[in-house]
Amino acid sequence: MGKAHTQADLIVKSLPQATGLPDASYDIICMLYGPHCLPDPNVGLNEMHRLLTPRGLLVASSPYDLTVWDVVAEAHAATLEHREGGAPAEYRGQHVIKTTGMLKPWVSLEAVKERVHEELGWKKANVETQQVMTVVPDYEELVS
Repeated sequence: MGKAHTQADLIVKSLPQATGLPDASYDIICMLYGPHCLPDPNVGLNEMHRLLTPRGLLVASSPYDLTVWDVVAEAHAATLEHREGGAPAEYRGQHVIKTTGMLKPWVSLEAVKERVHEELGWKKANVETQQVMTVVPDYEELVS
């Protein structure tokens, strides 16, 4: 069993476009409250995919509704999990997209899956949804 890490060994405080870092160099990439800020979400997502190890995990979240921006390009509230160990770089392996349940009723999970295939070129993708709720305490309680 390898050495366990309890903290990040690299924190990139910039947009994930053309980082220049080596392929498959990270097991986990976290982008919290940021996917909606990417100037070109497809480029950013593909760069993060390139940086992940074959079974790596991309955790991305956003406070905004999935339908405000392009469904896949913004990767709103998504967790992308690479399932194809050892897949060559040109083969985009199976991914699972888990949204936080902020899909509107008129946006189907099948539509999200189609966008992943068409726009990002991933050959396989499963789409799941999870219900996640953020509880914000009363402001008066916070300042008193």
